[in-house]
Amino acid sequence: MSDSELERELRQALDEVYQPAPWLLSRALTAVRVDRHAHRPWAVVAGFAAAVIAVSAIGVVWLGGVHGRVHTPVPANAGFPETPAPLTGQLPLITNPPPYRADPAIAYDPLTRQTIMFGGLPGGRADTWAWDGQAWRPLDEAVHPHGRFGASMAFDPVLQGIVMIGGNPNSSTDAGVDADMRATWLWQGGSWRRIPTAHTPVPPNYAFFWGASMAYDGQTGELVLVSVQGMTHFRQCSADTWTFNGSDWEQRSLAQPLPASIRLVVSDGPNGHVLVLMNPREAVAPAGFVTTSCPAGSPEARALPGPSTWQWSGSAWTELGGSQSPSPGATRGDVGATVLGNHAAVVTDDGTVWIWTGSRWSPTSSANPPGPRTGAGVAEDRNGRLLVFGGFLEQPELYLDSTWLWDGANWKQVPSKPNASAPATASR
Repeated sequence: MSDSELERELRQALDEVYQPAPWLLSRALTAVRVDRHAHRPWAVVAGFAAAVIAVSAIGVVWLGGVHGRVHTPVPANAGFPETPAPLTGQLPLITNPPPYRADPAIAYDPLTRQTIMFGGLPGGRADTWAWDGQAWRPLDEAVHPHGRFGASMAFDPVLQGIVMIGGNPNSSTDAGVDADMRATWLWQGGSWRRIPTAHTPVPPNYAFFWGASMAYDGQTGELVLVSVQGMTHFRQCSADTWTFNGSDWEQRSLAQPLPASIRLVVSDGPNGHVLVLMNPREAVAPAGFVTTSCPAGSPEARALPGPSTWQWSGSAWTELGGSQSPSPGATRGDVGATVLGNHAAVVTDDGTVWIWTGSRWSPTSSANPPGPRTGAGVAEDRNGRLLVFGGFLEQPELYLDSTWLWDGANWKQVPSKPNASAPATASR
């Protein structure tokens, strides 16, 4: 029996009980092939059976998420490319690029090896796009979330799909739209569907300056969401922390809440810790018509003298003292953050890529970085490269529609035909 025939039989056996992730199937095949080529027929049979049982057992744990998952540690970068492919030669022309936008939701799906992007400004878009490493492709789904910008999105290796929640519709709403915006959505198998939950981190009055960001925690097997809400006469001193176990959201009651100065939330790759970058701030105190959610002088209202990095332990946030945090760019903003291979990566608006080494952030310098922008879509792609799409330029005010790639050393803008709905100046 050839290796290809062996793979077909093993895949058929596994598919009868469980649709395995590609990297799980690969590991099972490797184990069987080792025994097979050792010329031990009995070992082939035993290895085949063990592979089916092992991967099926993993499937029970992983697919059990919708009914209450077992907290089995899975790396945040499970199935992600480990190293980027170098950018060499002329890149293929993008013939059908997405329209310009800022604040889209975006995440890499290692099961389909596509980077999925949804929505964004202006207008609260409702379109889904897939980047396959060379080109963008629109995914016209009959069922999809309501249009929005600023939604939180992250790949969940336990659910084997991309989870999205929240955002703002940037338009008038009704009961149906409100339910849609507060619902938890899952992109899986090429389509959108809602995950029914008893609780949601999105408040009923989410349109009043509610913002959130989330990342997958490989230590607990949960998604961690950090949110802050502010209104005309209200200012939050501390952020809310929510976790999602695959079937429901839980607001965590913490002895020491995270200060409400959230900049970015991102997963670290191999150890799976969730990291939060914080902006500096002055001590929070009531002023004029503004009220706060914590007493002046309390720990939650304390000043943060400079940028800082915090880590989630599964039950508490800890400031990582001594770790240099990424300096803000020219406009004191960020392009975005993502898991990149074996590291967390942050892109500041001056084009600097900061890599988390496990104890500190290390800046990289590259020629020809993207111009200053904020609110771009940032994620890894199937080639292990950093993908940046769109964003917003404040001076002059302009939405962008360019696609950029970074291979660990160099930036390159991917050539693209103008989109029919985008002005000619929107490709920076």
